[in-house]
Amino acid sequence: MIKLALRTVALSLLVPMTAQAQFWEMAKPGSFPSARSEHAMAYDAKAGKTLLFGGYDGSYLLGDTWEWDGKDWKQLAPATSPSARAGARMAWDAAQGQVVLFGGTDKVGRSRETWLWDGKSWTLAKPRLSPPAGTVTSMAADPLRQSILFVVFDKTCETWEWDGKEWAHLTPTVSAPSMTTHQIAWDPVRKSILLLGQSSPISWTWEWDGKTWTQLQPLTQPPMLDSFGVISDDQRGVIHLVGKTAKGTNQESWEWNGKDWRPVPTSGAPGKRWSDIVAWDSGRSRIVLFSGDLLYHDTWELPLPAQGIQVLGSGCQGSNLKTPTLAGHGDPRPGGVVYWKIEKAIPLMPLAFVFGFDQVNLDLKVFGAPGCILRANTHSLIPGRADLNGVWRTMGVTLPMNPALVGGRYWTQVLAFDPKANALGLTLTNALETTVGY
Repeated sequence: MIKLALRTVALSLLVPMTAQAQFWEMAKPGSFPSARSEHAMAYDAKAGKTLLFGGYDGSYLLGDTWEWDGKDWKQLAPATSPSARAGARMAWDAAQGQVVLFGGTDKVGRSRETWLWDGKSWTLAKPRLSPPAGTVTSMAADPLRQSILFVVFDKTCETWEWDGKEWAHLTPTVSAPSMTTHQIAWDPVRKSILLLGQSSPISWTWEWDGKTWTQLQPLTQPPMLDSFGVISDDQRGVIHLVGKTAKGTNQESWEWNGKDWRPVPTSGAPGKRWSDIVAWDSGRSRIVLFSGDLLYHDTWELPLPAQGIQVLGSGCQGSNLKTPTLAGHGDPRPGGVVYWKIEKAIPLMPLAFVFGFDQVNLDLKVFGAPGCILRANTHSLIPGRADLNGVWRTMGVTLPMNPALVGGRYWTQVLAFDPKANALGLTLTNALETTVGY
């Protein structure tokens, strides 16, 4: 009966939380860079801001440096800068605490320069070797090996690694085939670098484990895209893809969970762009997209909340001089399983599991239970009973596989019956606030 009741609650999530799905948000900064494509962007974790450099505005190559703090753009005036260029690649080097920029095309031609950003100024690095110049390139941080991986496709696939001072040309026994477009990102689940590459009509997913490339065989592949960008979200353990199909008019979103790609429905997406240049603001859990088209100088963000279970307040003491507690764990996202455990209740006494879709703060003192605060609205009550040790473990509840639940929140708490505790005859556990992630 209890298991059935909990499943009923899980199914009821389909309706109350549907309206809380995530939407693309268009920012309204007071200042902003000019419209452009083929610029470079990366999140500067030390500054807590997204860094933007260069690009092409349809007439001129650009060499300006900007920062986005989540509210406004600020143009910086470093003492030294790379030459104006388009198509450069940037990534955050956590080991060195700096942003790395490589390549691009300037007025001379394809560049092989490596530049380092320390938060205030650009410095030209002088490694003994450098990757070849190319236009089909990508770059991503590898936190496990504390390096930056750079992949360039010309006639073949070349793999290079930056250790903070020098570039090393890696020679894996297997390499990915030539592709017309590709992007790489850190896979937080597999602890490797994932490559999504395309050459019409074929789309591939490859993995770099630090030694060689291996083609993966996911059940689903994203469709052929005119342009796309990828980011690594370590908080949720996914890689998120933003791109557009040849026939599509808006951005599409896909996610890689370490095993397979799946489409992610979003609303309010920005219109079609020439290039999808995105960065992951890990401090605010948002994808940042700027311009990407010569007609727009707009800034867009897609919030991607991390799933999580947060403790709210504390319970109230029972006649056993103990305060009952409620703990939750599991994977609170569509298709994931969540568990709850109640401890320090009166042995063999009834319990009532409270499940609500909004938070309240009702002091039960007026009902004869001083110090007891009800924090979860009582949309559902599920009966249970403590065992001989005052413990109750719930069955695992699988959340419905409904993307509309993402970003939704629900609150849980337990009423522990205790006739000797107070006039109301019950105590409360702490409450839990659960956020459903992707």
